[in-house]
Amino acid sequence: METAITELGLRARYAALWAGAEFPENLRQKGWGVEEILNSDPVLDEKLVAIKHLVEEGVAVMSPHLSFGRDPDAPAFKLPPAAFIAFFAHLALEDSYAQTGQRTMQWLDLPAPIPAADTVHRYIRELTVEDVDEMFGHATAALLRQEAEASQPDPTQEALEPPLHLAYDTTKVEWYGDQSAEWTSGVLPRDNTASAWVFAILSIVGRDMSYVLGALPLRNQTEIGEYLQRFLRRAIGVYNLEIGRVYLDSELYTQKAVEALREADVDFLIQAKDKGDISDLLKSATKGEIEFKESVSFGDFSLATRPNAFAWSIPEEETGSKDRDYPHKAFLTDMDVEEHDLEGLGRVFRDRWGVETSIREIKNRFHARCRASEPNARAFYFMMATVLYNLSQYVDNRLEERLYADDIEWSGQELLHAVREVNPDGVPNWGDAYDPEEADEWTSLR
Repeated sequence: METAITELGLRARYAALWAGAEFPENLRQKGWGVEEILNSDPVLDEKLVAIKHLVEEGVAVMSPHLSFGRDPDAPAFKLPPAAFIAFFAHLALEDSYAQTGQRTMQWLDLPAPIPAADTVHRYIRELTVEDVDEMFGHATAALLRQEAEASQPDPTQEALEPPLHLAYDTTKVEWYGDQSAEWTSGVLPRDNTASAWVFAILSIVGRDMSYVLGALPLRNQTEIGEYLQRFLRRAIGVYNLEIGRVYLDSELYTQKAVEALREADVDFLIQAKDKGDISDLLKSATKGEIEFKESVSFGDFSLATRPNAFAWSIPEEETGSKDRDYPHKAFLTDMDVEEHDLEGLGRVFRDRWGVETSIREIKNRFHARCRASEPNARAFYFMMATVLYNLSQYVDNRLEERLYADDIEWSGQELLHAVREVNPDGVPNWGDAYDPEEADEWTSLR
């Protein structure tokens, strides 16, 4: 009872501050006044409670879209969707497989019900990779809407303020099973395996928070451009985001990728490989100077309108600058290389590394252990890790304003604890759910 009353008091204080309420004098004298709150650091309990409240908001809007298409009004509907998010948070926190995670979760005094591992896998088997992608899209659309609505009281906190710059990349998840499994790819031998699942990732970069907007396993490398096209269509047509630039590494240097970027009508920078016209540009560039060339050829690029390229002088302080074959990096773009600040573009391209940070967090902090060899199961596990990662971005973006404090340190482990402890039956209805029946454009945007 004491714990419940304390939490109610904290909730009331946050609500009062948020609404700009005047505190009575007797509460001011007892440490509940605005001045006292703003001049004091949040204690651990306050921080954890605030994280839990933010988690409740995020889980509430995402969970309806992660119910495997089940009818919540059906008599057999016994597992609230939020229970699945809590279950995968537990698996990530304990770094365990589903069967072991189910047992350890049952030992803890956590809100019921706890999904059975067999039930989770049975639901997953009924999904296709496309189904998983659609679930993620709906859940992410709901969270981004919640993000936008939460920013309304203070527009300066607008995390989705345009233009948003994105990065597109791929990552490998090592595979220790049958190397002939569908959708797996051969890689350089490492950690006793020479096989991996390859995932394509599109993420917001260049900001403190970086939502992932798309994540799917690749059947083969030829799908890199197709996935970029799908993710960009969704970002613009469903998430309703205004895109600035998109950054791509040299490994995604393909005609299909350029076609997808042009179809979306977004500016882009692609690090170019040392071949053909690009090789000539790098060789001719003067050290310390920026050189450019319009309408360059590369690879088997066959479109009538070729991209432009520029050679950017690498600063001496950049890591590895002295070990490169050339003192320049080359970039492909459709932007006017005579009108734009090429020095500035070369520098902001380093924001692309933000997607690497997102990927590292998803794989190392939020991904549960998975033995499955089916593409839909691998896609689902990676999706749930990405959902948890995006939830961490929502919390990170709102925590300081919720506590009226700066520079609050917290960890992904604390977030996973908070997600695991959310009562699935008690999650409030924070805003309208994204109704797939109203998304007639969804199929065309896939």
